[in-house]
Amino acid sequence: MMAAFTNIKGYVHCQEDKDNAERIIATLGAKGGKISDMMLPAAEMLVGKPYAETTQNDSVGKISVDFHSFDDIDFLNTVVALAKTAAGYGKNIVEYEQNLENVSRRGGVDKGFVSKMLYGAEWIGDNIYRGNVKEMFPGNVVMYSKTKSLDYVTRHREDYKALKDSATFDDMVMVEFGFRSHKINHLKRESISKREVADDLRDGDIIFLMTNVAEKDVYLTGIVARRDDGFHIIYSSEKDGKVVESEETLDKMMKNLSKYVYGYRWIRVTD
Repeated sequence: MMAAFTNIKGYVHCQEDKDNAERIIATLGAKGGKISDMMLPAAEMLVGKPYAETTQNDSVGKISVDFHSFDDIDFLNTVVALAKTAAGYGKNIVEYEQNLENVSRRGGVDKGFVSKMLYGAEWIGDNIYRGNVKEMFPGNVVMYSKTKSLDYVTRHREDYKALKDSATFDDMVMVEFGFRSHKINHLKRESISKREVADDLRDGDIIFLMTNVAEKDVYLTGIVARRDDGFHIIYSSEKDGKVVESEETLDKMMKNLSKYVYGYRWIRVTD
């Protein structure tokens, strides 16, 4: 007789998602290794999963263990949480839920929609502060900065179901107030081909491509994969409607996206 579906923390969407999480964690964990070793294999196991505006369609703001579809930020959070769990001690669904909350919510604590970090700048800064990741600054490569006011979410209130609630909207306005005239450090597109970067860029590193859109900071986010012809990234693609590995190498991809992308941020999980 099949055991009844149990949902201890209340984050798991359904039995299928619980099974998917446990299968991936078990597969990754069986190989052994550090968190950084698990990042690329975790991303590869999600290739082909559908893209969906999961954040925009979220009317509640509750953490959800859901492997049916991803937007770019949910894909990133899922990969990091899977890698941390597979490299951890428990290697179970409860530990995965804890890791998902830790990497995706401000301060690692779920307080509803407004605690979900929707801007790359906040995700990076908060996770650096709590020791989950570090930003890479290659030697002899110039770091640039751009100042932006990040308020895309509230400017597009109609696109986010959770913001129909006035209190949630007001709370989000206050979150974005902290990102007015925010200084965003970044590397220029061209530096991705420099030897100082290529020599140290690793499988499983995180790349944030920085957008020219005035009120937001990230165009897309991907996980680095070194192939025979160079570096590619795995990401949840709105254009392709699913998680894909880029056909082009990262340097060519950024060059072809020059109308939309001005640079990138290079992040590595800490082991």
